[in-house]
Amino acid sequence: IGYRGGQVSMHALSALTGAPLVELADRQEDITDLKFSPAGNILAVASGERTIDLYAKWFAAHELFADDNDGAHKFVMQRVGVCTGHSSAVMHMDFSDDGVYLRSNDAS
Repeated sequence: IGYRGGQVSMHALSALTGAPLVELADRQEDITDLKFSPAGNILAVASGERTIDLYAKWFAAHELFADDNDGAHKFVMQRVGVCTGHSSAVMHMDFSDDGVYLRSNDAS
Protein backbone atom coordinates (compact mmCIF):
# COMPACT_ATOMS: atom_id res chain seq x y z
CA ILE A 1 0.00 0.00 0.00
CA GLY A 2 1.40 3.40 -0.93
CA TYR A 3 0.42 6.35 1.23
CA ARG A 4 0.43 10.10 1.13
CA GLY A 5 3.51 11.34 2.89
CA GLY A 6 5.84 8.82 1.27
CA GLN A 7 5.23 5.66 3.30
CA VAL A 8 4.75 2.13 1.95
CA SER A 9 3.56 -0.95 3.81
CA MET A 10 2.98 -4.54 2.75
CA HIS A 11 0.43 -6.80 4.42
CA ALA A 12 -0.07 -10.55 4.12
CA LEU A 13 -3.61 -11.57 3.25
CA SER A 14 -3.22 -14.66 5.42
CA ALA A 15 -1.99 -12.78 8.48
CA LEU A 16 -4.40 -12.92 11.40
CA THR A 17 -3.43 -9.56 12.87
CA GLY A 18 -3.18 -7.51 9.70
CA ALA A 19 0.15 -6.15 10.91
CA PRO A 20 2.41 -5.04 8.05
CA LEU A 21 5.18 -7.38 6.94
CA VAL A 22 7.32 -4.45 5.81
CA GLU A 23 7.12 -0.68 6.24
CA LEU A 24 9.22 1.72 4.16
CA ALA A 25 9.48 5.46 4.73
CA ASP A 26 12.20 6.83 2.46
CA ARG A 27 10.11 9.59 0.84
CA GLN A 28 8.18 12.63 2.06
CA GLU A 29 5.76 13.12 -0.84
CA ASP A 30 2.91 10.87 -1.98
CA ILE A 31 3.57 7.39 -3.36
CA THR A 32 2.11 7.33 -6.88
CA ASP A 33 2.77 3.77 -8.07
CA LEU A 34 4.14 0.42 -6.86
CA LYS A 35 5.26 -2.49 -9.03
CA PHE A 36 7.01 -5.80 -8.37
CA SER A 37 9.39 -7.12 -11.01
CA PRO A 38 8.18 -10.23 -12.88
CA ALA A 39 10.41 -12.45 -10.69
CA GLY A 40 9.00 -10.77 -7.57
CA ASN A 41 12.39 -9.91 -6.11
CA ILE A 42 12.46 -6.16 -6.84
CA LEU A 43 9.86 -3.60 -5.74
CA ALA A 44 9.77 -0.27 -7.59
CA VAL A 45 8.18 2.62 -5.69
CA ALA A 46 7.37 5.84 -7.56
CA SER A 47 6.76 9.11 -5.75
CA GLY A 48 5.85 12.72 -6.14
CA GLU A 49 9.50 13.52 -5.51
CA ARG A 50 10.25 12.66 -9.17
CA THR A 51 12.04 9.45 -8.18
CA ILE A 52 11.64 5.68 -8.33
CA ASP A 53 13.15 3.76 -5.42
CA LEU A 54 14.17 0.15 -6.07
CA TYR A 55 14.06 -2.32 -3.18
CA ALA A 56 15.37 -5.89 -3.12
CA LYS A 57 13.50 -8.48 -1.06
CA TRP A 58 15.68 -10.41 1.39
CA PHE A 59 14.85 -13.16 3.85
CA ALA A 60 16.99 -13.55 6.93
CA ALA A 61 17.94 -17.20 7.45
CA HIS A 62 16.16 -17.39 10.80
CA GLU A 63 13.02 -15.85 9.29
CA LEU A 64 12.65 -18.37 6.49
CA PHE A 65 11.27 -21.01 8.82
CA ALA A 66 9.87 -18.96 11.69
CA ASP A 67 6.44 -17.38 11.81
CA ASP A 68 5.82 -14.13 13.63
CA ASN A 69 2.96 -15.52 15.76
CA ASP A 70 0.44 -14.52 13.11
CA GLY A 71 1.29 -17.07 10.43
CA ALA A 72 3.17 -14.57 8.25
CA HIS A 73 6.82 -14.83 7.25
CA LYS A 74 8.58 -11.50 7.66
CA PHE A 75 11.21 -10.30 5.24
CA VAL A 76 13.39 -7.26 4.71
CA MET A 77 13.26 -4.82 1.81
CA GLN A 78 16.56 -3.01 1.23
CA ARG A 79 16.79 -0.01 -1.05
CA VAL A 80 19.29 -0.90 -3.77
CA GLY A 81 18.82 2.00 -6.19
CA VAL A 82 17.11 5.29 -6.98
CA CYS A 83 16.05 6.34 -10.48
CA THR A 84 16.08 10.11 -11.02
CA GLY A 85 15.62 12.47 -13.96
CA HIS A 86 11.86 12.97 -14.19
CA SER A 87 10.71 16.59 -14.49
CA SER A 88 7.59 16.03 -12.35
CA ALA A 89 5.92 13.37 -10.21
CA VAL A 90 6.31 9.83 -11.56
CA MET A 91 2.79 8.66 -12.42
CA HIS A 92 3.17 5.19 -13.94
CA MET A 93 5.84 2.57 -14.43
CA ASP A 94 6.13 -1.00 -15.63
CA PHE A 95 8.82 -3.66 -15.83
CA SER A 96 9.61 -5.35 -19.14
CA ASP A 97 8.49 -8.98 -19.35
CA ASP A 98 12.01 -10.18 -18.58
CA GLY A 99 12.45 -7.68 -15.71
CA VAL A 100 15.54 -6.10 -17.27
CA TYR A 101 13.98 -2.70 -18.02
CA LEU A 102 11.74 -0.35 -16.07
CA ARG A 103 9.61 2.05 -18.14
CA SER A 104 8.10 5.14 -16.53
CA ASN A 105 6.34 8.39 -17.27
CA ASP A 106 5.67 11.52 -15.27
CA ALA A 107 2.93 14.11 -14.96
CA SER A 108 4.50 16.62 -17.35
